[in-house]
Amino acid sequence: MAPAPHHLQARRALPVAVVALVLFALLPLRATYWVEWFKPLVLIPTGPISGVFRSVVRLALPASPPPPSEEVEALTNQARHFEWLYLRERAENDKLRGDIVELQRGAELIPDLPVALRLAPVIGASAELSSGLLTVRGGAGHGIDTNTVAATTGLQLVGRVVGVSGPTARVRVITRPGSPKLDTRVMTASGEPGPRALLEPSGDGTLRGVVEYVQTPGGGVVEPAVGQVVRLDDPGWPAASRMLIVGRVVSVEPAPEHPLRRLIVVEPTVRIERVAEVVLRSTLPEPEGSARGGGR
Repeated sequence: MAPAPHHLQARRALPVAVVALVLFALLPLRATYWVEWFKPLVLIPTGPISGVFRSVVRLALPASPPPPSEEVEALTNQARHFEWLYLRERAENDKLRGDIVELQRGAELIPDLPVALRLAPVIGASAELSSGLLTVRGGAGHGIDTNTVAATTGLQLVGRVVGVSGPTARVRVITRPGSPKLDTRVMTASGEPGPRALLEPSGDGTLRGVVEYVQTPGGGVVEPAVGQVVRLDDPGWPAASRMLIVGRVVSVEPAPEHPLRRLIVVEPTVRIERVAEVVLRSTLPEPEGSARGGGR
């Protein structure tokens, strides 16, 4: 069945209209001035209902809020400032609570040992982290000397004071390459001191050393394990440093020169060369007539 003539005419009219519109758009403006004659014919039927369309659009779209006045803007800025003050004070209170907890932990580590504790901000570090020197605020006037040690969060040992100059002191961190070896204890799962390990800095922020060979009463061997805590138990260090945390065991492998012993790698619990604050621990003189307890 052949298509109706009006269908053919409609199909032909659409491409013709498209081509005509394209050509019309390309014509110069002076060649289309005569189109202005049709403008009144379009406005006559659409003018009365244009207001209705504008009202519908206003109802459908949310109105833009008016710009805030100077008074409202000033009050808003003031409210933001008070909010900042509140958050700052709350953060400061939280920090003070944390400092109190850390000081209490330090005092309870060896209850019988008189130790002076002082919070000291780190005010400078060496240009190269590998140098392992921190400058902290605290000098001889605060009782700081070369028998003072530095710790940080969680009783983590940072290092030892190696020099005092005016109101500041220099702390050599335990991971500094070339630092003296540390006599430590690998703590057992029950928290008791286990086998000894002589640790030395590796140069990558960790310490390593061979664990002593210790047999159990049943004939077994006390083996170190990854995750165990390692604490300082070195007679060459001040008594105030005893049992501070050196780090956790992160690797256990056979010792190359001692087949029956284990070589451990110990990593501090925090980046001690990047701490912002330390707790300086100094051993106090004991009262006359009292015996020392818990220190060497």
